[in-house]
Amino acid sequence: MTLEQDPAATDLIDLNAYFKRIHYDGDRTPTLNTLRAIQQQHTQTIAFENLNPLLKQPVQFDLA
Repeated sequence: MTLEQDPAATDLIDLNAYFKRIHYDGDRTPTLNTLRAIQQQHTQTIAFENLNPLLKQPVQFDLA
């Protein structure tokens, strides 16, 4: 089963748009190696910049 075939995953995020955003065109089979590759591509493409910690506010990670 690929990530696109898992309804739980596709209900929350547009995987094709996300993979395009992070320039990921690798394997989509849900394996540890795939997760590592996606995570590496994500961290190289999308910087985590948040001023909340400097303002002593919590960092929200919820989907909304």
